[in-house]
Amino acid sequence: MELSSFLPKSGKILEVGPLDNPFVKRPEHDVYYADVYTTEKVKEMYENSYANFDRIVDIDFAIGSGSYREAVGDNKFAAVYSSHCVEHIPDIIRHFIDISEILEDGGRYILRIPDKRNSFDYYRNVTPFRDAYDIYLNGGKGVNRLYADSLMLTSTYSEAGATTWFYNNRASYLLDLLNDGRIEMARELFAEEDATKRVSTAHIWVFDYETALAFFRDCLRFNLFPFSVENHSSNISEVSYDIEIVLRKDVRIKTDEKLRQREIVKVQLAIEAERNIECKFHDAIGVGINKYKFWIYGAGIEGRRCYDNLINCGVMVKGFLISDNQEMINDNVCGKSVRFISDFQRTENDVVVVAVGNKYYAEIKDVLIRCGMELYKDFFRM
Repeated sequence: MELSSFLPKSGKILEVGPLDNPFVKRPEHDVYYADVYTTEKVKEMYENSYANFDRIVDIDFAIGSGSYREAVGDNKFAAVYSSHCVEHIPDIIRHFIDISEILEDGGRYILRIPDKRNSFDYYRNVTPFRDAYDIYLNGGKGVNRLYADSLMLTSTYSEAGATTWFYNNRASYLLDLLNDGRIEMARELFAEEDATKRVSTAHIWVFDYETALAFFRDCLRFNLFPFSVENHSSNISEVSYDIEIVLRKDVRIKTDEKLRQREIVKVQLAIEAERNIECKFHDAIGVGINKYKFWIYGAGIEGRRCYDNLINCGVMVKGFLISDNQEMINDNVCGKSVRFISDFQRTENDVVVVAVGNKYYAEIKDVLIRCGMELYKDFFRM
């Protein structure tokens, strides 16, 4: 879907870093513009650059080193839009928390993020969630090494058609590799107390489509902010290199464990779809919850834990299965019936999840195969 379709028809909108070409325009929308710098500073920085100086928009809220919440005061927004900005922000997790606090409940944070696979970050490694979380815990400190990484591995190729160059996998790094001046500066940045003033325009965070999704998945796992991932897409071509993400503020995510876990599973399914992983288990969890019937093999502690996990994912469990030679201690577990495997008449829409200790797994796997089930197609290990 086009990102413009996620813009609200009414309510205030904040666009971050509009420069000379805002995505959200007046008078079509009640839009305000924000930047780290004031209008005067932005014009000074881009006076002799690629930007059209005469079209640089006036900044309503200069964030500086403070927070968006402090800058915008009592204003609440129905949406915030940001294109190619978050990768520059030292404490990226704090940024998302900050944005959540100026959004109305149900408001959207609409993002475009550069994809390293077709940009000058081509030769850089993606930066994992652990780096972002470590910097968040340290109040924004520890970012110097990521600035240094940018100097060491960002391509300086800047001719017209650069995206085509990266897209066709023809971007040589040999000349940059031998650029000793950049390495000297990188050495200095490792030792800097605050590198942000020296290389403020560098990409700190490097993503591709899958790792961008993984970042938001792990933010959900750590319960850091009240966002669900409403929409996502990868727009890679010879002339573009965008990851598009739409986050939706839902205050329930911070307190409703089942809702949060379902969001985590939803994003993980998107990651596995990107990896072309397909199986009945994915179909059942993702889109076929009402099509497949889930059974849990094992009615002990592991089985009950598995039941809780599946229920939190929105799956309806039909019942529990046990081996024929096992004593039927209770014919009802978690409000569901327990039956012997010999009494189980499997259909093509049955999915069996094995939830037992390791010492029993091999034996039970053989039992299920003898019952005509195909490993990893009809039953799975939880």
